[in-house]
Amino acid sequence: MKKKILIIVLGFFIFLFAAAIILPIIFKDDIKAAIDREIEKSVNADVLFDADDFNISLFRNFPNITATMKNFGVINREPFAGNILFAVEEFSIEIHLWSVIFSDQPRIKGIYLYHPEVNINVLEDGRANWDIMIATEEQPDSLEEDGAFSFSIDHWAIKDGHIIYDDKELGFFMELEYFDHSGRGDFTQDVFDLYTKNYARETTITYDGITYLTDQEITLDVTLGISDNYSRYTFKDNVALVNQFGFTADGWFTMEEDGYGMDISFNAKENDFKSLLSLIPAMYASDFEKIEAEGFLGFVGFVRGKYSEEEMPAFNVALKVTDGMFKYPDLPTAVSNIQIDMLVDNPDGIIENTMIDIAKMHVDFGANPFDLQMKIHNLRDYAMDAKANARLNLGELTQMFPIDGIDLRGMFTLDATASGKVDMDQSIFPKTNLNMKLENGYVKSADFPIPLEKMNLMSEVRNSTGKLDDTEIDLNQFSMEMDGEPFTATVKIRDLNDYNWDATAKGGVDLEKIMKIFPMEGMELAGKIKADFTSKGKMSDLDAGRYQNIPTSGNMTVKDFVYKSKDLDYDVKISSAAGDFDPDKIRLTEFKSMIGESDVDVTGVVSNYFGFILSKEGVIKGNVTLNSNLINLNQLMGGTEEETTNTEEPLTVIAIPGNIDFVLESTIKTIRYTNLTLSNAKGKVVVRDGIANLEGLNFDMLGGSFLMIGAYDPRDLEHPKYDFNMKIQNLDIKRSFDNFNTIQALAPVAQHVNGKFSTDFKIGGELGTDMMPILGTISGSGIIKVAQAVVKNSKLISDVATITRLGDASEVTLKDVIMKAKISDGKLSVEPFDFSFGKYAANIGGSTGLDGSLDYNMNFDIPAGQLGTQVNNFLSTYNLGGSGAGSSNLKLNLLLGGTYDNPKPVLMSPDARDQVQSAAKDAATDAVTQALQGQGINVPKLGRTDSTTVEDQIKGEVEEAKEEAKEKAEEKVEEAKEELKKEAEDKIKDLLKRRGGNN
Repeated sequence: MKKKILIIVLGFFIFLFAAAIILPIIFKDDIKAAIDREIEKSVNADVLFDADDFNISLFRNFPNITATMKNFGVINREPFAGNILFAVEEFSIEIHLWSVIFSDQPRIKGIYLYHPEVNINVLEDGRANWDIMIATEEQPDSLEEDGAFSFSIDHWAIKDGHIIYDDKELGFFMELEYFDHSGRGDFTQDVFDLYTKNYARETTITYDGITYLTDQEITLDVTLGISDNYSRYTFKDNVALVNQFGFTADGWFTMEEDGYGMDISFNAKENDFKSLLSLIPAMYASDFEKIEAEGFLGFVGFVRGKYSEEEMPAFNVALKVTDGMFKYPDLPTAVSNIQIDMLVDNPDGIIENTMIDIAKMHVDFGANPFDLQMKIHNLRDYAMDAKANARLNLGELTQMFPIDGIDLRGMFTLDATASGKVDMDQSIFPKTNLNMKLENGYVKSADFPIPLEKMNLMSEVRNSTGKLDDTEIDLNQFSMEMDGEPFTATVKIRDLNDYNWDATAKGGVDLEKIMKIFPMEGMELAGKIKADFTSKGKMSDLDAGRYQNIPTSGNMTVKDFVYKSKDLDYDVKISSAAGDFDPDKIRLTEFKSMIGESDVDVTGVVSNYFGFILSKEGVIKGNVTLNSNLINLNQLMGGTEEETTNTEEPLTVIAIPGNIDFVLESTIKTIRYTNLTLSNAKGKVVVRDGIANLEGLNFDMLGGSFLMIGAYDPRDLEHPKYDFNMKIQNLDIKRSFDNFNTIQALAPVAQHVNGKFSTDFKIGGELGTDMMPILGTISGSGIIKVAQAVVKNSKLISDVATITRLGDASEVTLKDVIMKAKISDGKLSVEPFDFSFGKYAANIGGSTGLDGSLDYNMNFDIPAGQLGTQVNNFLSTYNLGGSGAGSSNLKLNLLLGGTYDNPKPVLMSPDARDQVQSAAKDAATDAVTQALQGQGINVPKLGRTDSTTVEDQIKGEVEEAKEEAKEKAEEKVEEAKEELKKEAEDKIKDLLKRRGGNN
């Protein structure tokens, strides 16, 4: 008996193990298809995974079931289309086997994420990219208790994650790189402790435009007591480290219906001044452990109250440093006698009531003291009392606090006091006395041998009354020399109510050398600028346009200027530029530049430059001439030409600032736009009020010549508009189809036409954000002229030839055709015009829709014998064949429906549409129909009196064709979706591969 039981148990486990191996393999495609169906119904995002990357195993962590998914990702749709919301290299979950078999409460042993990418975005209007669930009808609240489902989790972990939270509604940004997290807690309990450990090697936090942390190392060991149905969190045994600055937190945090309640206090973990120094990125970056440091640190504070859309909690932060010092091991002098006593206090959560009190700040940089006392009583009128004094030998400063790669010299002194309020509306300014001086300054970079030297600066700010208009700002002297090239400047400003200025600048600057000394990340500048400038005046004269009261004169030259940026796909170069100016205008006598591949040569006059520079409402005006050999719009509008031509990188809308008023006379040999090349462009462009008006722009393209008059209006960047009158001569019809999506949609027959056309056409509509016309918005009308053209190899021709029994007609000829055309409501309509169908005379009129549908009426003159004696006798009987029964030609009418790719021609007589009720005619009609069908021609019954009219039959044919076109379109959409899905999968795999390689 025992042996049988053992065999049964052993057999059960063998079966279980075999099923764990075989079932996921056999049914993986079915499982994935079922998951895909459920995702499509419930998730508004593209969830990407491969069934081959999914695995269920009993052996990996027996007796636990381990489910693993690799290369899993979620890609957002509009309005975050293409953004990766979540991607993970590997996700695994361990479930206790016996809890699945013998319990209704599965026990999850562990959840693990390896190299996850999380990108959370919230727009200014509150829309969030994580809100991807499709809304469904809410389930009733009265669910039976025994239907509830719960589970417990023993442990979870994240390894090497990258998390971005970008909330534009709150103005908050956080990025965690190389993020590790682990946690445990029993979520089946109403009251329990949640234990988590968190580490991020690089943390950046920005709030309301202020960066609080930049690439800082963060460690958080947090124990949270969770209660009140997961709404109350109590801090227990918490330790936080920012670099080496540690502090603890106590108190509680609650989630409420209209906000968050909190009472949290914190203080420094260790009274160590060196830990405070670790918050300075430059000091913590290298050899921080070797820095000698002493001193006492006190750091305490609290956040108490409620946070909501209408409320802020009160807060208090106090920092005190006593007898601090630090010294780099390889440098002879210490920074010592550091004394700081600072308090930031907000008693009621009203941000304007915040008080900042620096009661004392003293630092000795060797023998050079620095002192600061400042109290800002509130952030409403910034009532303040401040005093600062410094005398710093910059050469000695670098012996205490090294600035990597920079050599400084000179004596800097500061003596400043300020007392009073700042209220610009009431013209109140603090009583101020500030003197700042730099003598014989010197700056040299280790990467560049030529220093900035002989730097001297003398500046004063004075206000003795507290009135804004009594403020005086004097830059009495600024001078420097670089590589033997001197530069000097002076500026005096009086009366901050009505700015009075007196400024001069003279000398030259070598930008490449400046950038060597003061490099800027992601940017390169080069070139020599020389200027001689003087200006004097006041703002009221400038605002009123009284430029004669603003004596300004000077000149400037630029040579070999180069600008490169990591944010720009091309370089900007100015080989030479020169101009002179007076109060009213700048005369640009030379401006030769290369913007990427585009060369620009500009001369002319620019006016109101003062108003443009100094006022937000100022409009700069100009009348300039532009000459160019090549303008590559593809490159200037986004991406390389190859990307744009292949439509891999969409173009972006060209914005036109509203404060530009320019008349531009242009002569451009070549313009590249998408896959088009325009040559010999010449004309006038007037840019005004955010609109570009073309006042006669001529150019050649696709073998034809163009004249365009009209406007491009991008004031609404989401819905840019255009409105043009176009005169085109001798444009190749086939090439126009190949290059214009408008013609592809509205005139598909053009793909089979050999010939040229001319037109005088007015057209307007809306552009998409990719600068392509939105077809459904197009409207227009005009005349289209075709001197000579032939249509061949078209299914439309062959189908019409079949139904009309004109087997010898294989092409359509257009000669001296003038068509009146109109575009509206998504249709191109043409009035009837004559053409040759093979050797037969014909006439056609009707419309083509954006959906490809056709609705045309065609008339033919056909020899009487073409359709046979029976048909000829019928048509003659009803006077449908020429002048009488004996006519040699028959007039036939054909309605053309369906789509261009699947036309539905229907042959009929004109009287059929009148629905003649005569029984005799019904009988004759049946005879003719039988005769035609005997010759293989399928036509509706003509002149029937039953409920199904000819028009109904034709509409049925058209609707059938539309349905076929719709099915084909849906097939193409599905194919496009699959292609996008494949690209997204590759994008996620590539991203995870790169992340994994950085460990």
